[in-house]
Amino acid sequence: MTLNLPCDVGKRFPPGRAPARDSSPESINILNMDTEAGSRVQTIDYSCFSELAAGLAQLDRPAYAAAGKDSLVPVMGLGLPTATLCIMGRDPGRAEIAAGAPFMGPSGRVLRRMLTAQATAHLTDDKSADGEGTGCNRPPASLFWLNTVPYKPIANRAWPLAVQRLFQPLIRDIMLMQWHGDRVITLGNQAFRWFGIGQPADERARMDTYWSGDRRYLDPLRVLVANAKRRRWLTLYPLPHPSPANAVWRERFPALLQHHLDALTSDQEARR
Repeated sequence: MTLNLPCDVGKRFPPGRAPARDSSPESINILNMDTEAGSRVQTIDYSCFSELAAGLAQLDRPAYAAAGKDSLVPVMGLGLPTATLCIMGRDPGRAEIAAGAPFMGPSGRVLRRMLTAQATAHLTDDKSADGEGTGCNRPPASLFWLNTVPYKPIANRAWPLAVQRLFQPLIRDIMLMQWHGDRVITLGNQAFRWFGIGQPADERARMDTYWSGDRRYLDPLRVLVANAKRRRWLTLYPLPHPSPANAVWRERFPALLQHHLDALTSDQEARR
């Protein structure tokens, strides 16, 4: 079965696998497997992404060429459909292009180290994390990784809203069809506001009110994500982006992330 994405049907690849022979294992995590609900994980047609990327004026083609990578291949992290938590970022950088996986740069390593450490506290019930503190590139396997746009922009400038809207149906459908969870950590303004794309005016106003408050990095927010076939209420746990350029929030990022991870752990224990 193929994921129903709004473009012409092209070459199909197994779930989580981009059409690149040098994809890293972390970029092909999704398995074509039966889920606990008895439904089969659906295949992604990556040609949809490539067709859209071919027309992007701000695509950093020199960065891909320098890394020996195809600029039309999206950097997709994905993960297991039963993953407890989704990590939603903005877009990949040079480190992610080279690795073929998201969240591999300085900011990503901070996040990965903390998530790996948290696995020992049973947030994800995962047994694969490195227990000796050396696994900054081996976060819990039961995570699902996404970006608003899976391509690197020139100079790492945020993609315009028009480009985010272009890719939003593809990313949304992957979130709904490939992942069965309902808790999302968003990194930065762009990742949070991605969830407002296509929402009714009153829902966007509700999200704006939340974002303008002084507890946006402390309190979660529930939002409805839907396509023509599925809908799901998700709980967002927004965080500032841990980029070195974000000096105002970078020092506070570890404590804020830990605050959300503690809340998620408590929530998971309550569900048992």
